[in-house]
This record gives sequence, structure tokens and C-alpha cells, in this order.
Amino acid sequence: MLSEVKETLNTLDVLRASGWQNLVPPNYQGKSTLFTSAFALALQQGIPIVWLPRQDTLEALLMANTENEYGATIEACAESIMVDCDDILMTITVERAVPYSRFAGQAIKALRGGHSAVAQALAINTLESVLHEWYPAKSNYVRVIKGITRMQEKWVSNQKTEGKKVVDDWSAGVSPGIIAEQHHYLLALVGVPVWWAYRRWSGRNAPGDTKLSRHISAHAVWDSQYSPSNAVKSVMVLTSTIKALTELGSVYDDEIDD
Repeated sequence: MLSEVKETLNTLDVLRASGWQNLVPPNYQGKSTLFTSAFALALQQGIPIVWLPRQDTLEALLMANTENEYGATIEACAESIMVDCDDILMTITVERAVPYSRFAGQAIKALRGGHSAVAQALAINTLESVLHEWYPAKSNYVRVIKGITRMQEKWVSNQKTEGKKVVDDWSAGVSPGIIAEQHHYLLALVGVPVWWAYRRWSGRNAPGDTKLSRHISAHAVWDSQYSPSNAVKSVMVLTSTIKALTELGSVYDDEIDD
């Protein structure tokens, strides 16, 4: 799965020649080269990079070298990240997504009120609902998540894997034409932090797992998992996912609903 995304990233020259830069998210305006530098944040750390955060936050994150430094940077930039999330959520007008954007807004209020654990729990559960809304269990949702976690584990352990099927499942098929291919690329990139959050876990290892995890957040309560940085990150993942599925998902809605 992620090997497929990485292969897609290697085709940037072709995509640029076909007008790909027109789809560079607005948080990279004037600095489109920063977008390519930020890929590692998504692929290696599961940090959303599409539509948010703002450029100075991205540049600060790119200076980090350890997990603790990534977490500290996210915490230090928390307020500006929440402003970015607020601004994006205000643009959500698709009827099926509006309730979820409201819950995301409540998670932001909880964060600003100093209730990071509440914010994380609400954001993660809302993300789950968003995925069910767009990828119902009877069609794509279960298959996508199972495939994502399987491919994620193989990528993390540096094993070669063929991920095309999982990416195709995630986007529910690609319509003909370069614009659909560009949307497919961006939707897959937005999905990388979701894949990180849904990686498999063992209950025995949960207390020591500090990376944001949907499963641990939903089924176990540990200080290492419920952290201020993970709370901010969960809101980021939720916000970028809602935006992506409302902005890009229309390319695939007919096929998803079948």
C-alpha cells in the first residue's frame, strides 16, 4: 500500500507536466517545493500534510529528528494548528459531512479548554464514523482497513510489497483522465495518516505505544497514548480526512455507493 504511494510520489515530474501543481494544497501556496519535502512527515510519522498545517509549522516539523521532537513541535504549534483546522472545517458544506465537522469543532474546543484526552477520544471516534459514512462495512470499509494495516506493517518492516490493490480499494476506483489520477494521488496521500492510526496493535504492547492509534484510543486508556500531541494529531487527521472526502471524494461517490 505505502509502496504504491511512494511509487506515485516518484512520478511527480510527469504529474507536474500535466498540470499537477494546480492541485497543490493551499497550505503550500508560494512554496510548492515544501510539499515534496513534507512527504516524509506523512509516510514516516503519520502527520497530515494536505490542507494543513501552515507552512511555518511544516518547516518546524521538518527540523525534528525524534518522536519526542515531533511531539514537542506539535504541542508548541497546537494553537495555530487548531486555527488551521477551524478554518478548514468552516469550508465544509457537504450535507453528509457537516455533523462530523461539528464534532471536530467540539474536539477543538475541548483541546483549547485543556481537555486533551476528551478531544482525542472524540476526534478518533468521529474519524471512525466518517470512514463508515464514506466506506460502509458492507462494501469497502472493512476491506480497506484490513488491507491498510497489513500493508503498513510490511512497509514499516521494510519488506517489499505490492500495494496497488489497497490504494485502489481506498479510492474505490479511478475515473479516466489525468484529473482523476491527480485526485487519486492526493486522496491516497491524505489517507496515509489514517493508515498509521489504524495499524494493528497488541494489548500487551499498548502501554508503551506512543504513536496515535485508533485501536488503543478506543479500547485502552494509557498515558503514553492519550497525550496532548496525539490529541492535536487526531484532530488534524480528522479534519484533513473530512476535507479530502468532501473535496476529492466526489470523483468516486458513484462507485462507492454501489
